[in-house]
Amino acid sequence: MSQDPSSVSRIALKRRHVLGMAAAGALTATGARADEETIKIGVVVPLSGAFAASGQDELHGAQLAVDEINAAGGIKSIGGRKLELLPADAGQTPESAVAAARRILNQNPVGSIGCWYSALTLAATQVAEQKKIPWITGSGSDAIVGRGFKYSYQISAGSEDSARGMIATIKSLGSGDMRLAMLCDNNAFNVEVKEFIRKNVSIPFVAEPTWTSPLSDATPPVTAVLRANPNFIYLGATSTTDQFLLLKQLAAQGNKALIIMGASSAANPAFLTGVGAEAMEGLLVETSISFPGKGSEAANSRFVAATKQAFMDCEGLTGFVEVTVLALALEKAGKADSASVQEALQSLDVNNNPAASLLPGGTRLRFGPNGRRMDTSVQLLQWQSGRPVVVSPPDVANGVLKRKA
Repeated sequence: MSQDPSSVSRIALKRRHVLGMAAAGALTATGARADEETIKIGVVVPLSGAFAASGQDELHGAQLAVDEINAAGGIKSIGGRKLELLPADAGQTPESAVAAARRILNQNPVGSIGCWYSALTLAATQVAEQKKIPWITGSGSDAIVGRGFKYSYQISAGSEDSARGMIATIKSLGSGDMRLAMLCDNNAFNVEVKEFIRKNVSIPFVAEPTWTSPLSDATPPVTAVLRANPNFIYLGATSTTDQFLLLKQLAAQGNKALIIMGASSAANPAFLTGVGAEAMEGLLVETSISFPGKGSEAANSRFVAATKQAFMDCEGLTGFVEVTVLALALEKAGKADSASVQEALQSLDVNNNPAASLLPGGTRLRFGPNGRRMDTSVQLLQWQSGRPVVVSPPDVANGVLKRKA
């Protein structure tokens, strides 16, 4: 099985564009090269390899936030100084993420965002902790804020909350004997989800093949799962390319079980060309990373206009909000240095900010003592008519769950 050629072409074109940004330096909203008066923000995301589609969208969302903040007058408490992104390619291994984080953080940004994929984030944030530079992430691993680090901030819900949400969805849709197969890569988030279910939920796994992304052949893990005759499959593949292969192989082998996808990348526009809208129709996505729902229409329109994509996805929203959080901390601090931003983040408490209000769990933006955003909530998405819609929770739902006949 291989990725759809049109999808490969779209991702390759976007990769060249984004890597060009990383090489040449981000531009301000006016199109002029940012000068030494700009306030630097690091962006360490995968721009190549298995997770490139998601990392590129996170960078696009971050750049949209920078452009809008700069166009609105910059950071007003610091004389209207503009923001500039310092992008770096995190690649697809912890080692490449650490190297990218070092390159960026050695340039002394006021803070950094990324890396989207939890295993990369866990590695890169060790560098941020050593250098005492705050790092904002949408990655979902509970370990990110469970290590006692002082400089890691997480805007998403965690793996345990995601596991609870997934089990609640299965129980609401199932009846009688529940046979759950876990079709997951070994990203830290998936490892934590499986461990939580084993310890806390009396639903046995009938199969649980595991691999290190990227997946070379989807036939063995799919065959192992379907031989176990599950009625639910938790598809915890993290990269879009792995998901393409698995979904196509599940269809080819005649899968009848309900699929719940457990990575935010499962709501990426790339699926429209990589798998097709018809094949995605009705698929569920449980995500700890927020997808634009009710109230996000304007942000979605701006993202679509800027990127020419079909819709804003979880990664686009994540990058947009991550930059917004750092901008809010800069406004509060009134100083453009990492120590002042760190102090501001620890006491940040903002209500009804337009970007923060796009996240589920209420309109208030604040972080707990461990660095996780308070009042977070997982989302249940469903692909309907060629795009994912939020069907839960109610505060950001812009659709209603459709059950198969």
